[in-house]
Amino acid sequence: MINKIWPLLLLLSLSAFAQNEQVPKDALQRWEKMDESQKAQLRERHAKWKTMSAEEKSTLKKRWQKFKNLPPERRAKIREAFKRWQKLDPAGKQHIKDRLKRIRQLSPTERTQRLDKIRTLRRERRQMRQRRTRR
Repeated sequence: MINKIWPLLLLLSLSAFAQNEQVPKDALQRWEKMDESQKAQLRERHAKWKTMSAEEKSTLKKRWQKFKNLPPERRAKIREAFKRWQKLDPAGKQHIKDRLKRIRQLSPTERTQRLDKIRTLRRERRQMRQRRTRR
């Protein structure tokens, strides 16, 4: 299966190619190894890329650069979270979006309190799992 970050890299490569910048040498080889559904997905994303504003492209490039600069373990965690997100059904995704929207609508103080509580609960769950696995 195609790496989930690769489409973004390909889009950036295509953009670089359009601007006569350096394109990764293995881009064509990777393209040839893809099946038709993967190629169709990339064509779709490229079409979207072409319709994006310069500001949106800049934001995307900055996010990609930030991602590349993360430690490998952190990137792996992000990829896993992305895979979990993709496996969710539309109702599950909507549920999460709604919860995030409610959190964003809180005052900064309330938001901090809620997020601290969530972190505490996650830490406690992780500790409970660790205790169970030690037995």
